[in-house]
Amino acid sequence: MDRRKNSPNANFFDCKHLLDCQYVLATQGLHEHRRSLQFQDQGAVNRLQSKHRDRLPTASQLSKVGISFKPFKSGTSVMKYHGRKLQLHLPRLIVYEGTEDVLRNLIAYEQASKEGGEFTMYVVIMDSLIDTTEDLAILTKARVIVNHLGSDQKLVKMWNKMCKNVVTIRSCKRLDDMTHNILKHYREPLRSMYVEFREKFFSRPWLTASVISAILLLVLTLLQTVYAIVGYY
Repeated sequence: MDRRKNSPNANFFDCKHLLDCQYVLATQGLHEHRRSLQFQDQGAVNRLQSKHRDRLPTASQLSKVGISFKPFKSGTSVMKYHGRKLQLHLPRLIVYEGTEDVLRNLIAYEQASKEGGEFTMYVVIMDSLIDTTEDLAILTKARVIVNHLGSDQKLVKMWNKMCKNVVTIRSCKRLDDMTHNILKHYREPLRSMYVEFREKFFSRPWLTASVISAILLLVLTLLQTVYAIVGYY
C-alpha cells in the first residue's frame, strides 16, 4: 500500500530534512496545500514593492480604527483580513527560549531555498504589529501570542530586532493584497475619529447613559427656550 495516497499530509513525505518539514508545517498548517498560495513573478514583485509593500501599523494603532485580532492553530496560510468583520486572522505563536532561533532559521531557509516569501512576510507583519508592550498586550489578550519568556520587554525586544538584515525580495499576492486592504481601511480620514468617539462615549453602559441623558437635557432645554419665545410673541 502506498502511504502517500492515504495520508492527509502526503507532502510531508517529500520533505528533504527536518528543517524542511518544519518549514512546511509553519507555512501550510496540517491540512493546507501550496496551491492555495499565488506567488508573483519578479516583474510583479517590482510593481508591488511601490504599491503594497508598506509596513502595517502597530497592533494598538489598528485597534484604534476598530480592527481586532483572531488566532488560529495553524501555519501562516491562515493569515487573512476580513474587511466586513474588521478582523485580522493570524496563526497562534507560542514563544519560548528557542523561538527566535527557529524563526531565523526558517527565514534563512526560505530565502535560500524556496520560491515564495510567505514566511518572511509573516515575520515582517508581526514585526510591524509589535513595537511596544502595549501592542504585545493586545496580541496576548487576543491569544495570537502566548509568551513563555517571562518578560514582555524581552519579547518586544526580540521582535524589534527580528527583521534586521532581512530583505523581502519575493512577494505573495495574497498577503500583499491583505496588507493593501488593511492600509486602505486604516488611512480613511474619519475612521480613527469615529472609533475614538465610540470608545470615549459608548464603551461602557454608564457612559452611554450619561451621553443620552446629556442629549435629552439639551433637547428639552432648546424646546423650553423655543416655547418661551413663542409664548412671548
